[in-house]
Amino acid sequence: MSKADLQKFTRIQVPPYKISCGRNGVDEEIFVVARVGNKILVYDDVENEFGVAELDASAILKNWGLIGDLVYALKHFVKSV
Repeated sequence: MSKADLQKFTRIQVPPYKISCGRNGVDEEIFVVARVGNKILVYDDVENEFGVAELDASAILKNWGLIGDLVYALKHFVKSV
């Protein structure tokens, strides 16, 4: 990770916490690792990938998908906020 990418992540990171997600009709948990408003950067320890998601007004996960390693996901996340 470049110094610039690390600085971006440091500004938006949060202490990791779990959030429920539905996958193939089953409730599972993924980790929120960064947040800006209702946009979150998540880590899925089952798939070993990061992704971008949104939270609705009730802090329920919606519109989420996995996109790869942290650097790639972070770049995508920063563009979306």
